[in-house]
Amino acid sequence: MNLKYFKSKSACVFLAFIFFFQSCSVYKKAPITMDEAVVAHRKVKVRTIDNKKIILKRIEKTDSIYYGVTYVRGKLTKIPMQENQIKKIKVIDKSGSVVVSILMIIGIIGVVIITIFALTWHDFDIDLSSDQQYKQKMPQ
Repeated sequence: MNLKYFKSKSACVFLAFIFFFQSCSVYKKAPITMDEAVVAHRKVKVRTIDNKKIILKRIEKTDSIYYGVTYVRGKLTKIPMQENQIKKIKVIDKSGSVVVSILMIIGIIGVVIITIFALTWHDFDIDLSSDQQYKQKMPQ
């Protein structure tokens, strides 16, 4: 029973880490225009003139009016966007996001392994001087 509890707890922690790192997003450095954001049809980060950061699922254009599509209380909502209120728009870099997520997971696993190794190092108490004495006593 105890082993089963440990396995299920470990699986839950593993899934929590996967969901956490899945939310990491990396955006391209070069800002794009509103029309390029509409064509890209991807997640974007918008920086307004008053330095507010808005994350949008995508930007759409209907009748020459731009709309930012985002979730509000669990529902997709279109927010009208004015070009003169936007400082810059950056589109998501999907390959960069995947690479960063994988590197973070590898880094955490590395830290866990190093921590386990450091905590159990005293169990591998190796005395090199006794090893050399042992070799000297062996018949050749």
